[in-house]
Amino acid sequence: MASVQSLQRAFKILYHVAGRRDGCSVAEIAVGVGLKEITAYKLIRTLEAEKFLQRLGPPLRFTLGHSVHELKYLDDERVLLTEAGKAMLAAQRELPDASFVLLQVEGGDTYQRMRVDPEHYGRLQRMRDYQVHSYEKASSLLFLAYSSPEENEHFFAKHSFGEEGQAFWKSRFELDHFLAGVRRRGWSQPDFKNDIYYRLAVPIWSPSGKVISCIGCFAEHTGLTKVKKRQMIRQCCRTAQAITDTMRSLWTDLSFRKQV
Repeated sequence: MASVQSLQRAFKILYHVAGRRDGCSVAEIAVGVGLKEITAYKLIRTLEAEKFLQRLGPPLRFTLGHSVHELKYLDDERVLLTEAGKAMLAAQRELPDASFVLLQVEGGDTYQRMRVDPEHYGRLQRMRDYQVHSYEKASSLLFLAYSSPEENEHFFAKHSFGEEGQAFWKSRFELDHFLAGVRRRGWSQPDFKNDIYYRLAVPIWSPSGKVISCIGCFAEHTGLTKVKKRQMIRQCCRTAQAITDTMRSLWTDLSFRKQV
């Protein structure tokens, strides 16, 4: 029973500290949770060791630590992967000759997270660290098109246009013109000479209006008709929208349950 009581007290400390940007002192936490200072301090040190709390100061204060945010990130990502996997398999049943991929951006780099393709029909392939080219792929260009000014600045500082982008774009003006077209259309569809694939990417949105990932779709140009290309665009858009709607519904339901 003592260990359960300690857990309950630890949870109360986390709830008390949550949302306080300037943190709380040990004395404030003790009063807020109804504990002796020495008891509160022991629990705080345990939570700090596991990175659920982090210290600020001087003066000494505590706020929520990295582990709390990491749990939320892992939860969101696993839900996204689960729902995206279902939608991608459904998309493959509609267009078995095309490949569908889920991609995310992290630190200015774009990674494939999951994939379904004709060679492995009906099977989701997970690929945690498969990085795609920053200036060539539909997905990385889509993330760049919807990036914030800070993210945009970080991208070009990390990926020099002169060294990495000039082989695909004549100038920054041409690239910026393409990115503006992505925002107008709602999807990314580069058309590079000699590219053997027809490829596009469509954003997946959070309820707050931020692009959290995207669905990519590609197939070899050989034998690909205009009708098939339009089908790929429609299917990719439908798939991205289905994931967006599902994630929005889940987040709204979670928010409602927290309020209740």
